[in-house]
Amino acid sequence: MAEIGATNPFWDYSLAVYRGGVVTLCLRLQDDCGVDVNLLLYAAWLWLQGRPLTAEHLAEQDVAVSDWRVRVVQPLRILRRDLREFSPAAALRERLAELELLAERAEQDILFAGSTAAGAPPPGSHNEMPAGRARLHAHLALVAELSGSEQTRWKPLIDALVPLLAASEPGVAPRSSR
Repeated sequence: MAEIGATNPFWDYSLAVYRGGVVTLCLRLQDDCGVDVNLLLYAAWLWLQGRPLTAEHLAEQDVAVSDWRVRVVQPLRILRRDLREFSPAAALRERLAELELLAERAEQDILFAGSTAAGAPPPGSHNEMPAGRARLHAHLALVAELSGSEQTRWKPLIDALVPLLAASEPGVAPRSSR
């Protein structure tokens, strides 16, 4: 695993776009459909670079992070959420949020390390609309399909997420937390 704090353009991208409606839709996809938000953001980041995303590469990346996600990220998230209504634990909940963010960063470092296997952009590829949006939709749909959730549950959320991510300005100053 890469050292946390090392350069990771994927993490920088995620911090820049993960705000507003993107947060809301990603969390609904996570909570209602079992979609890994980091894989969604990874798919969008590859799209932004004009890079392909195949079901095979996505499955490999999912395998690479699944142990980390299940054993570290999800338990931290569950505990943090369980403490929402327990006001004496507010300071602990803040610390858990910080640890969860570090765990999310570590997952993204793993994904970034494996991103070279996605391949380079095809010659002349670009993400001009509407073809670019169709490719973004296809990238995100691959992630949603991987969750095993029914298409009727995730498709409207992906449909709403595509224009938000397509219009995102990755150069915007990143948020301090996800």
